[in-house]
Amino acid sequence: MSDLDLNLKNARRLETAIANTVSTIETNVLRGSMSVSIYDDEPANVVATNVSLVKEGISDIAELIRMRYIIRDAISRANHDSGVNTLMAAERVANDEAHVMQNLLERSQQMDAPDIERVVRKLEARKAGKVEAGYMSSGENISLTAPMESQTIQHLKTHVASLKRRKTEIVDKCAALNVTTTVTLTGLNTDLLQKYDLL
Repeated sequence: MSDLDLNLKNARRLETAIANTVSTIETNVLRGSMSVSIYDDEPANVVATNVSLVKEGISDIAELIRMRYIIRDAISRANHDSGVNTLMAAERVANDEAHVMQNLLERSQQMDAPDIERVVRKLEARKAGKVEAGYMSSGENISLTAPMESQTIQHLKTHVASLKRRKTEIVDKCAALNVTTTVTLTGLNTDLLQKYDLL
């Protein structure tokens, strides 16, 4: 067992690579099948070899999973200590607010102000008895939608643009921290990692 110093970005890559390797071993070794033929010189040896490979695969998977969670724990602590967690939370908030405001802008720009004069003329015609045959309604529904004032629209556009800039700044800061923050991974089986070309 040995220690390994990596930056956050490479520690995440190693964790992902280990997870993919475990999946590959499970597919190729543990879920595989074997066939034995009467034409095999030593059928017992063929079976024994495959059983040995399965045992080795199980042992490797257990060790790789152990190391994966060592790395995950180290990444979690480094994210907290470096402030990445706080930045990621701020990025989510800025992104959500920008999305909501953008939707509001899009909806408001599709709205038309109600034609109040047309509605009043219609009601006056009904009151005077000038209505179409069979139509006796005494009221009129009015959609109370209206486009935003241009000043409000401009204010929202400016705010959305500001939120998008803020999100970009946060993402850039996170990217920088991912490269500059060092994670010390202790208790890794580097021989096993090298066996699967993970180092």
